[in-house]
Amino acid sequence: MRKKYLAILIISLAAAKGECQFYYSDIILNKIANTNYVTLKNNKVKKVSISNGSKGAEEQEGLRVFETFSDNWGMLKTETNLQSGISTFSTTYYKNDKVWQKWDDGKNVNSLVRYTYDESGKLLSIISSSIDTTVLDGFFESHIFNYDNKGSLTKMYKLKNETDTTTIVFLKDEQGNIAEERWQRKGKTFENYYYYYNEKNQLTDIVKFNLKAQKMLPEFLFEYDEKGNVNKMTQIPFGNSSYFVWHYVFDDKGLKLGEFCYSKKGDLLGKVEYNYE
Repeated sequence: MRKKYLAILIISLAAAKGECQFYYSDIILNKIANTNYVTLKNNKVKKVSISNGSKGAEEQEGLRVFETFSDNWGMLKTETNLQSGISTFSTTYYKNDKVWQKWDDGKNVNSLVRYTYDESGKLLSIISSSIDTTVLDGFFESHIFNYDNKGSLTKMYKLKNETDTTTIVFLKDEQGNIAEERWQRKGKTFENYYYYYNEKNQLTDIVKFNLKAQKMLPEFLFEYDEKGNVNKMTQIPFGNSSYFVWHYVFDDKGLKLGEFCYSKKGDLLGKVEYNYE
């Protein structure tokens, strides 16, 4: 069960939005997803199959993901199958080499995410909605992004069910990179995240102040290969002394071949492998 969870988590961290650090989860991961899409399109990939790449019988977790492009790479259908028998389906639509809509049809929950961009390709909004079909209870959330006259991100407004509003303020460093993310409600700051970069302006650390430890502690650490791909990511769960390390392997075309998750002690906890047609 633990390996199954970690194998799924590897995929979700690589392709899906995070639950915090909005600059990372909304802006950076959106750029990474769109870049990955362009790589697949440029390499004329029509089908992608993803599995946990198990070797021993005791490791056969049954994770299988199938992705198929159609409509001249304008639509992507994804089917995810688990050993438990649960299957989920999603359809992603692309315009101008960017994702603009994704529909997920899961067990009892349906969700829709829509993205809008300006003429230069900057992300303007992410509108998410979902409904639990068992109780007909819905959820709606909007992320609206503001930029200054130089095109730099300044604020994001998070509206939850059109009643709860949080303002996220983004501050830049001397190089123009987003260095701090402040969450505010009713004019008061209640959360801060800090971003650090290397000499190539590549994100290396996402840091948060830990009240228990009374010091700044990292939540994510990133390393890159010579082509600019993230080839190693370390995640330190908040308030936890343990951590997970993901290693990513790419071919010379930029296509991801595998993801490997290790424990703090260096034990292999899970992996997924990619095949392309």
